[in-house]
Amino acid sequence: MVLQHMFDFINLYQNQFPDEMWHDTREATDNEVDVLLMTLMLKFFSELGISLG
Repeated sequence: MVLQHMFDFINLYQNQFPDEMWHDTREATDNEVDVLLMTLMLKFFSELGISLG
């Protein structure tokens, strides 16, 4: 169920992500991955009506 929500979320918002995010082939640092995940997860939970703060 969570995976389906994540799939739907990415499909809905992927056009709003910067193009370089989809075409960047360099290796991301751990910090960059953490920042990206936090950004996406906060928006994802917000869309589901789940408050984390």
